[in-house]
Amino acid sequence: MKELDAEHPHLAEALCTALLTGRDEPSRTVAEQRSAATSATPSWPWQAWAALGIFAAEYGLAEEGTTCFLAVEETGRGEVAAGRWTALAGFALVRHHPDRARELLEGVRHEPAARALSAIGLAVLDHGSQPGPVPTPEEVRADPDRSAREPSIQRFLGDQCLIRGDLDAAVDHYERVLGASAGHPATQIALAQALLTRAARGSSLVSTIDLRKAANLADAARAARRRWHANSTEAALVLFLTRLAAAEYDAAFRVALPAPYGEASPQEAASAELAARTASAVLAQRRWDLADQLVNVVEQSGTAALRSQIAAARAEALGEDRSEVQRLWRVALADAENDEQRTISMYHLAGTGYWPIAELDEVLARGGVPGCVASPAPEGVCQLSGSVL
Repeated sequence: MKELDAEHPHLAEALCTALLTGRDEPSRTVAEQRSAATSATPSWPWQAWAALGIFAAEYGLAEEGTTCFLAVEETGRGEVAAGRWTALAGFALVRHHPDRARELLEGVRHEPAARALSAIGLAVLDHGSQPGPVPTPEEVRADPDRSAREPSIQRFLGDQCLIRGDLDAAVDHYERVLGASAGHPATQIALAQALLTRAARGSSLVSTIDLRKAANLADAARAARRRWHANSTEAALVLFLTRLAAAEYDAAFRVALPAPYGEASPQEAASAELAARTASAVLAQRRWDLADQLVNVVEQSGTAALRSQIAAARAEALGEDRSEVQRLWRVALADAENDEQRTISMYHLAGTGYWPIAELDEVLARGGVPGCVASPAPEGVCQLSGSVL
C-alpha cells in the first residue's frame, strides 16, 4: 500500500477505505474491487493489484490472491521483475491447488527473479506430507544476494530452520522478513513462536529477553488482526503462551477470557483451542473461579482431542487416583490430532510414572520437540500471507 500511496495517493486512499469497510466480508470485497478494477479508467496500476492480492492472502483467499498477483505481472510489465509475481501466485496455491501451482511455477522457473521462488514452491510440492524440513533448493544457495532480499525466501528458510530446531537461524530469517515488511502479523507470530521456543532452552537472561520480545510481537499481531477483523486467535494463543512461560499467570489467563475479567475479543473467547490451553493452566493453578467458563467453551465447541485433554487435566487438578489420571491422559494421547497435543499428553503421562516410549519415538522421527510444549513447529509449507509484501 505504501508504494501505491507514493505513486497514486487518491487511488490508495479509496482502496484502503474500501478494504477497511469490507473487512467483515473479505471475499465479497475482493470480488467487488476486482470488478471495479476491470472497468476503471485509467486501468489499475500494478501496485493496486498487489495491495488487493495481499489483502486476499491475509484472509486465506488463495485463489482470489492468485488472480490479483497474476494481474500484477500483467499490469506491471516493464516495472516489476519478470516472473516474480507469477511465482508468488503459484506459491499461494501449493496447498489448495497443487496442479495449478506446479503449472505456474514451472512456467517461470527460468526467469532470474523467479528462479529461486519457483524452485522452493516445486520443492514443497515434491516434499508433500513427508516429515521433516523441505530441502533447500540449489537455486536458493546459488543466488544468496537475491535470496537475502526476498521476504518469501527468508520466510521459507525460517520455517525450515524452526522445523530442524535451529532456532537462532530461524529468528535471523524472520527478523529479515520483518526488516523488509515491518508490522506484518503472520511474520510477527512466526518470530514470536521461534523466540518462545528458544526461551525454553536458553539461559535465564536470554530467555527473559526472548519472552519480552515474543510477547510484544504477539500483542502487536493480535492488535493488527483485530483492527482488520481478521482471525486473531493464533496471535492470542502465542501471547498467552509467552505470558505463561514468563509466569505472568493472571496476565496470561486474561488473554483467553472476555470482559470484565479478561481482554479477549468475542472471537478469541470462543476459540476452543485457546480455551483448552488456558483451562489446563488454570486447573494446574487451582483457579477454580476461572475454570468453569473455559471448560464450558471446550466442551461446547472443542474437538474430542481437546475434550479428552481437559478431562485429564481436571482429574489431575482434583487429585484423583493416579491410575485414573493416567488412564485419562492415555485416552488424550490416543485422541490427539497433532504432535503438539501428543507432546502435552506425554509430558503429563511421564508425571504419572508412565513413559510412552513408542509414541515419543514417533514424534521424534517426525521432527517434534517433546522438550518444549510451548510452541508447535510450522508445517513445511511457508504461507504466502506471511511473506509477500
